[in-house]
Amino acid sequence: MSFAEPELLALVLSAPLAGVLAGWLLARRARAESAWVGGALAARLRTGGAPRSRVAVAALVALGLLGLSLALARPRWGSSTETVERRGLDLVFVVDTSLSMSAPDVAPVPR
Repeated sequence: MSFAEPELLALVLSAPLAGVLAGWLLARRARAESAWVGGALAARLRTGGAPRSRVAVAALVALGLLGLSLALARPRWGSSTETVERRGLDLVFVVDTSLSMSAPDVAPVPR
């Protein structure tokens, strides 16, 4: 397997960093909510779910960025080249079907 844009593989290194950053931000948010509301009430009001879900969210962020960076590098399989001879003509028909086409035309002004 080869890559069309191998220099973009450096983005793979940012995936773990993004996961750690997401986990840190989620934990910081949970601490801020706990400090503002109080310990017992914060557990009942927490919107982010259990602490395990924060780890899952951080892992999914890292996995998503990993997949995106691999896709941007454009992986290729195989190495065959095929020469195709082009024949014919490209022809495009354009039909305006908007309501403005049903308006009557303006008569030209005589000079």
